[in-house]
Amino acid sequence: LNIILHYNILFRVDYQGSPRQLFTITLVGALIFVLNLIVIKLIHQREKFISYLLLSTSLVSQVFVIIAIAAIILINSRSIY
Repeated sequence: LNIILHYNILFRVDYQGSPRQLFTITLVGALIFVLNLIVIKLIHQREKFISYLLLSTSLVSQVFVIIAIAAIILINSRSIY
């Protein structure tokens, strides 16, 4: 069973894969979040502005991950093979 993982603007399927490949997106998002938290922890005392900037970019990247996963779920729930 393959699911649609990527499509182009004309709603043509570019990339299909197993449902387990969907977890790659969440893994990358979690990795970005954890790395940013580590850097924030290290520099917060010296550079407060940069730590807040990293925190905000981390949160924005998590929102994009949620949007990407929601789009993939929506596309696969409406697609007909």
